[in-house]
Amino acid sequence: MNSKNLMKFVLPIVLILLFLAVSYFYTFAQLSSKYSDIKKYDDETISAQSNLTALEKTKTLLDKSKSTLADAKVAVADDKDSPNIIAELERLAARYGAIIPSVQISDVATSASKSKSLASVGNGLITPVTVSFMISGSADNMKAFVETLENDLKIFNIKSMVVSSSTSGLTLSIQAEIYKSASTATK
Repeated sequence: MNSKNLMKFVLPIVLILLFLAVSYFYTFAQLSSKYSDIKKYDDETISAQSNLTALEKTKTLLDKSKSTLADAKVAVADDKDSPNIIAELERLAARYGAIIPSVQISDVATSASKSKSLASVGNGLITPVTVSFMISGSADNMKAFVETLENDLKIFNIKSMVVSSSTSGLTLSIQAEIYKSASTATK
């Protein structure tokens, strides 16, 4: 073969190989850049999914906290809640077939603020309110009533209880404390 024929075949092959090499390196650089962008987007997606999961957990905790706060608002009343205290006691008594003839509510915070010793009454967040009442019924019903009163959502802290018996059953004279928020007590 002569050199002219050789150049006829070799030159196109070299040019094709040169074209392929340049194309490969140019395309490879672009592809690696695109793969790097795709990896970055994948990492951001994983991070966003992790943040969404954390937000969902936080939302669940907040929902639970809202129900706990609602329970706390029932357990620690304010000044407007005195009629509800009486209704709650009457509801509990009716459940056990008993009647509460009278209820006396004395606001310790109000009387203490009149005597300038409010600091000794409460801790600044809640103040005690004394509730005194009498209730009669059978021994089993009165026991169940006291247990229910102590486990009621509203905080009833029984301070004293005097038991007397009669032919119709037991009579309980109960003095209990409930609590109200101090913000309403100091207004």
